[in-house]
Amino acid sequence: MRVERKDLKVGTTYYIDGMKQTKGVFEGRDNNSIYFDCGKDHTYYHSIMPGRQHLVSFNLEGARFEKVK
Repeated sequence: MRVERKDLKVGTTYYIDGMKQTKGVFEGRDNNSIYFDCGKDHTYYHSIMPGRQHLVSFNLEGARFEKVK
């Protein structure tokens, strides 16, 4: 089931790509960015925001995600 970014819940794991290969735990949001902890096995860039450098961030892209069951 697809979840829009406004409905993401902190602490919940979602697939962050359409191929369902990369999972991330939603860690929160600020301004227009949302942040996921994807561990070490992913090809996404990490955030450059202080205190969030270990997280994958999505700015304006990434409108829908899928909850991992």
